[in-house]
Amino acid sequence: MLWTRRVRTARAPFNTGRAGAGALSFLGRQLEGLLIVGFLVICFCLFWPPDLYFAKGETLAGESSPYHAAAFVILTALLLVGGLARREQLPRLLLSGWPLIALSAFAMLSTYWSDAPELTIRRSVTFSETTLFGIYVLARYDLPDFIAVLFLFGAVASIVMMVAVPNLAYAHNYTHVDSWRGAYADKNTLGAVATIAIMTSAYAFRHRYGPRWIAASCFILNLALLNFADAKTPVVGLIAACYVALMVSQFQRRTGSGLVLGFLLTVAGLAGVALITLGFSDVMAALNRSPTLSSRTKIWDLALMYIDRRPWLGYGYGSFFRVGGVEANQMQAIMDWPVPTVHNAWLEQALGIGWVGVGAMGLTCLIAFRRVARVMRLPSPNHAAFCAALLTALIMETLTESNFLTAADFVWVLFVVPIVYLGVAASAHRVVDNRVVAPAVTDASTLGALAAAGRWRLQP
Repeated sequence: MLWTRRVRTARAPFNTGRAGAGALSFLGRQLEGLLIVGFLVICFCLFWPPDLYFAKGETLAGESSPYHAAAFVILTALLLVGGLARREQLPRLLLSGWPLIALSAFAMLSTYWSDAPELTIRRSVTFSETTLFGIYVLARYDLPDFIAVLFLFGAVASIVMMVAVPNLAYAHNYTHVDSWRGAYADKNTLGAVATIAIMTSAYAFRHRYGPRWIAASCFILNLALLNFADAKTPVVGLIAACYVALMVSQFQRRTGSGLVLGFLLTVAGLAGVALITLGFSDVMAALNRSPTLSSRTKIWDLALMYIDRRPWLGYGYGSFFRVGGVEANQMQAIMDWPVPTVHNAWLEQALGIGWVGVGAMGLTCLIAFRRVARVMRLPSPNHAAFCAALLTALIMETLTESNFLTAADFVWVLFVVPIVYLGVAASAHRVVDNRVVAPAVTDASTLGALAAAGRWRLQP
């Protein structure tokens, strides 16, 4: 499944050199890779959870899936055993991921004021494990390896399902009756995954990560799936991501023309955002969508009303939408349907961890793009433009969906990975005679190994 080329650099092995390396080290790496890919399948909701996918059902808010419970038991074992084996690499990665770890800690802290403390602690622990998993992935894989996982398989599986079992592959959305969900949980997930896959395959094709015919096939199939999903937010996110990638690429050229063009693109982008905001109704009409965003704005108005009751710290992480929740029941009664989420990650988390938590989310996003700005100034090749595009697409997804700061969710895992990578890449340099010298490689796992070996002096 990992079809990108590997960067030929020294890598800390899974077995760190203690007695019994040999064949056990090889087997350990294979098992580790299998478990990582398996949990990514869960995060991407690829035929997951199987009972709900094949039965086309929905999980009630607050319920625990036995499939997810089993998956997190295995993930806990992976993080404990793998973390011990990779103890020389992980400290630097964990340090670079401090904003993400702080968010996880704040979610856990909300147990103290939660209306459903048992639910909050369960959800915050699994969310924290998901965060650690995203960090752990970079101890095993280089960024080019990681970004190409599963997308071609998911596209092929979606098309096979549409041909073989169309009743399952259709989204059965009452407002978009012909939209697909393919092999994923719903049409919005298919659209979001297809967007990331299009970006990934184009990047792999451009930089020759793996056979180009595979990258081209992945690009074409996911472009078709994005159309069949009939989800507009991923399309807008893809356009914004490509624009940001172009802007960062111009700045990375470090030439006069590149800086001028990058500055002009920045100004034009900000002007475009202002025009879209002012003419929002016209933009929605052009996209053949209602200004209410399929009644999302009505839910947002209700959410703001409940946020005003507990504005600073919220109702506790993940505890607002739960079985028997008074406020959630009131919202569902007003909307006259079982509203499962707010369909906006920022308002969703404002309900859970208040405006303090939302402020921490915003600060994390700012830190991420500050790291992009630092890495794109490094003289050695890096993935700054791709990381900026990926972060942009994910943040756009948060505007109409709630799956952010969520356990076992691909949006959060994909958000964690570039932030940690950028943090390590930005700090991995040494100073010689007051000159900054960057290493020849900037993948997080190799830089962490070099730091552990004392070969680089890491600057914060």
